Amino acid sequence: MTDFGSRHKLSHQDGGGDKIDCTGLAGRVNYVDRGDPAASDWSQATLTANDNWIDLNCSAVVPAGAKAIIFVISLFDNTIDGSISMRKNGNTLNINIVSLSQPVANKMFFGQLIVPCDAGRVIEYALTTKVWTSVTVTIHGWLI
Repeated sequence: MTDFGSRHKLSHQDGGGDKIDCTGLAGRVNYVDRGDPAASDWSQATLTANDNWIDLNCSAVVPAGAKAIIFVISLFDNTIDGSISMRKNGNTLNINIVSLSQPVANKMFFGQLIVPCDAGRVIEYALTTKVWTSVTVTIHGWLI
C-alpha cells in the first residue's frame, strides 16, 4: 500500500514542487503546549470562592511574551449553580469573559478556557461563593 501522506508532505517542504511559503509568519501567534504537569496548578484550597474578580498570577509557568493562556478546569460539587469565570487582567466589564458552569449536582464538569493575559501573565477569575467539593485549574498551554 502506498503512503500518499508521506509523499504529499515532501512536496510542501523546502525544495518541494509545492513548497509552503512561510514568509511573514514571524511574530504571529503560536500555540505552545505546556507538556505533562504533575498536578493541577490551583484547587479549591488555593482559590478564593467569593464571586469577586481576583488576580491569578501565571508567571511561574507561562513565559514572558504570552498573549493568552489556555486553562483546563474541572468543577464538582453536591449542589448546583457553581461557576468560574475568567477575563483579561484590568478589564472592568463582565462582557468579554469566558466561563465554565456546574449546572448539575454530583457530576464533574470539564472545560478549556482561553484567556488573554497582561504582560505580567496575570488574568482575573471569579469563582462562585460556596464550599466546593473540587475545583482544579491547570495551565494547558499558551499563545505567543
